[in-house]
Amino acid sequence: MTRALIISLYDLGHQPYELLQLDAALSQAEIPSSIIDLSITEMSELKNFDLDDTHIIISVPMHTAARLALSVLEALIQWDNRPEITLMGHYAEAMSTLSLPVEVMMFASGESIDPIVDNICSRTKTSGEVHKKASAIHINTTTTSRRLKLIDFPLHREKLPSLDRYTSYIDGEKMQVAGYVEASRGCLHHCTHCPVAATYGGRIRINSVDSITREVEALYSTGARHITFGDPDFFNAPIHSLKALEATKKTFPDVTFDATIKVSHILKYKELIPKLPENNVSFIVSAFEHTSSEVLSALDKGHSKADMVEALKIVRDNGFEIRPSLLPFTPWTTISSMIELLDFVADNDLIGSIDPVMYSIRLLVPSSSLTYKRFPELFREGPDSGLNLEWSALTPALDELQLEIANIAENSGTTESHALFPKIYAAVASTANQPSRSNFDSSDRRVPRLTESWYCCAEPTTSMASAISSATLRGTCNE
Repeated sequence: MTRALIISLYDLGHQPYELLQLDAALSQAEIPSSIIDLSITEMSELKNFDLDDTHIIISVPMHTAARLALSVLEALIQWDNRPEITLMGHYAEAMSTLSLPVEVMMFASGESIDPIVDNICSRTKTSGEVHKKASAIHINTTTTSRRLKLIDFPLHREKLPSLDRYTSYIDGEKMQVAGYVEASRGCLHHCTHCPVAATYGGRIRINSVDSITREVEALYSTGARHITFGDPDFFNAPIHSLKALEATKKTFPDVTFDATIKVSHILKYKELIPKLPENNVSFIVSAFEHTSSEVLSALDKGHSKADMVEALKIVRDNGFEIRPSLLPFTPWTTISSMIELLDFVADNDLIGSIDPVMYSIRLLVPSSSLTYKRFPELFREGPDSGLNLEWSALTPALDELQLEIANIAENSGTTESHALFPKIYAAVASTANQPSRSNFDSSDRRVPRLTESWYCCAEPTTSMASAISSATLRGTCNE
């Protein structure tokens, strides 16, 4: 009988929620399945799985995971019996344009759980027959339906490492185990740099309140006292999302929450913002990205620098905080706009709200990117164009600066924002040939956060890449 092995590589420090749903759907279809999370588990643990007649699904929901997946695919050459492989996630289609070291049978993005299960079921029914080599299957099943097919059977979280091995929630001296759920998937917006926008095309699908509360109950029973709503934007369906939040807070009053909300949605739905802290939301993430009007326009963010100031005021007036995400390095970034961005952070008391890696993010442009479709003249093909088309900064000094900041963020021995921000500012000021700023925020504000400080659109760290490498698999696959 065909088995399924689901491989997670990196999911922002959370248990891979969509893969748990896939595993549950496979179990319902009576397909034996296992999950291994290589962001936590050693690659050598693969030898504990029965790999005969196994269909492997590798999750590539973001750039970091896609990069790491290349090492896994390279390692699969060592298998005596080549497994059938599916790549699943936002970057699956982009990876189909690469010259991969092994054959991939299916590239699945969007709402692809049902097609993946159906395909494995069909292969199981014809087990023992000689399959003719066929072209790879490309699936993007994002439909106009707004309601997710409910998975009413339980998710098998016991197949993954315990929840306390994933990201935790920190508020001052308090640390809590954190869980992850989704009120919706997809996004209504078309931010040009976002892989969700490229996959979903302005559509969303909604999970039910009952399903969400059941998942929170399961997470609570395994120790979670903080829950991340992982929707690309919690206010894509604001009334529905608030109902889900209120229901979970009512049932679990000691649980805190975080969510992601666009700047424009904070302004549009500002009358709803007080309901967030009332229901134990301790912070929200918002994609500020930059202060440059040119960059914000190119990314189609739908907000301005002044809007970000107003959003901060709305949230802080209601007693909680924003943790901004940034995209500093783009084809439109100038050295002066980098100074402007860092001054904005310091002047608005945001140093403690931003993980240092954010200052090093360089725009990634896979072949499916809306940025590429809008500005094709800015990008050129390279050795891995499917994952990241090449582009040039306005000056080579900006590329050197990006690498310097990335090195500070990864190798300084601390993720403490207040300790690293002066170093980052000094690097930018040096590139701009001006004195570094001497006065930073005086509040030493500590904002609640998650312990996972890396980011989906950053290149993998050196430690990530070395942990998941073909060398790690030597002597494993054929034991």
